[in-house]
Amino acid sequence: TLKILFFIGEFSKALWRFLLGKARFQWKDIILQLSKAGPAALAIISLIGFLMGLILAFIGAIPLKLFAAEAYVASLLGIGIFRLLAPVMVGVVMAGRTGAAFAAELGSMQSNEEIDAFLTLGIPPMEFLVLPRSLALTFMMPVLCVFADILGILGGMIVAVYYLNLSSLEFYQTLVSTTRLADFLVGLFTTLIFGILVSACGCYQGIYCGRNAEAVGKATTAAVVSSIVCIVIATAVITVVTVVLGI
Repeated sequence: TLKILFFIGEFSKALWRFLLGKARFQWKDIILQLSKAGPAALAIISLIGFLMGLILAFIGAIPLKLFAAEAYVASLLGIGIFRLLAPVMVGVVMAGRTGAAFAAELGSMQSNEEIDAFLTLGIPPMEFLVLPRSLALTFMMPVLCVFADILGILGGMIVAVYYLNLSSLEFYQTLVSTTRLADFLVGLFTTLIFGILVSACGCYQGIYCGRNAEAVGKATTAAVVSSIVCIVIATAVITVVTVVLGI
C-alpha cells in the first residue's frame, strides 16, 4: 500500500513538472511510444471493434424485432458503442498489449539494475521512463477509441442492412437523431482515464519488479490483471456519475 501511495505521489509530481515544462525526458521517447501504442495496435482494434458492433447488432435485433422497432438498432449501437463498448474494449486490449509491455520493459531494466543507474546519475526514472509511456498511451487511447467507434458502427450497419432489411439512409438518420454528442464525448473522456490507469499499472509493476526473470513474468501478469480491475472500477464510477448528472 505504501508503495502504491509513493508511486501515485511521484507520478503526480512528474505530471505537474511536465505541465510546468520542467520534466526531464526526451520527446523522441514519447514519439517512439506513440508508434508502439498507436499504429501497431490498429489491426487488433479494427478487428475487435468491427466484431463487437456486429455482435451487438445481432443481439439487439432479437428484442427489437418483437416490437417491430428494427430501426432503433442504430440507437442501440450508437449509445452502446460510443459510451461503453468501444472505450472498454480498447482499454482491455491496450492493457493486455501495451500495459504488459510497459511492465516487461521496466521490469527488465529493474532486474538489470538500469533503473538504479539512472538514480545514481541523478536522472529521475519517473520522469525519464514512466512519464513518456504514460503520456503516449493517454494521448493515443482516444484516437484508437474513435477508430473502434467507426468500425463498430460499420459492423452494426452491415447487420442492419443485410439482416434487418434497413436502408443505410434510415440507419444513418436514426443514429444521428437518437445519439447525442455527449455519448461520444463521454467515451473519449473514459479512454483518457483508462490511458492513465493502464500506463500507471504497467509502469508501477515494472518499477517495483523483483530482480530475476520470474519476477518480470509475474509483474507482466499483475500489470494486466490490475489494469483490467481498474478499468472495470473506473467504468462503474463514470457510468454512475454520468447517469446521476444526466450527461
